[in-house]
Amino acid sequence: MGTTLAKSTLEVSATVPADTSDAILFAALVWVPGSCALHTVPPVGYSYDAVQEDLVCDEITKSVKGGAKYDDVTFMLSKLPGDLMQAELQTLLDSQNAVGSFKLTLTDSTVIYFTGQVAKMSLTEGGGKNDINKRSVQVFVHSKPIEEAI
Repeated sequence: MGTTLAKSTLEVSATVPADTSDAILFAALVWVPGSCALHTVPPVGYSYDAVQEDLVCDEITKSVKGGAKYDDVTFMLSKLPGDLMQAELQTLLDSQNAVGSFKLTLTDSTVIYFTGQVAKMSLTEGGGKNDINKRSVQVFVHSKPIEEAI
């Protein structure tokens, strides 16, 4: 039976391991945990670009796999003044070249590590009087995500 995503957490580090394919090096980083602010667990993975093979001798245009790309990771946080993780995300956003590390821990203790640049962190997502003040964060992923079952 599958598990829910309740109690999943996100942490960030301003440093990147020497080898981004080594979960042990990721685990050894100094992680900045966030308050309970994560609204949804974002999808993490990669996809292939579609390349069209449009042959005049065939009435069907076929798509084949082209280059691969790590998908951007976008997540929503409650805007919490004083939250250390959100401050770290802001620092990564403010730097043109900074690459950080990200650690997503799921309910079943699976950990997903990846590196990337914070490309967006909204000041607010807006809404009505009964909406929580939230901010969205977008990360351009730079390394193949590693999944480690603990």
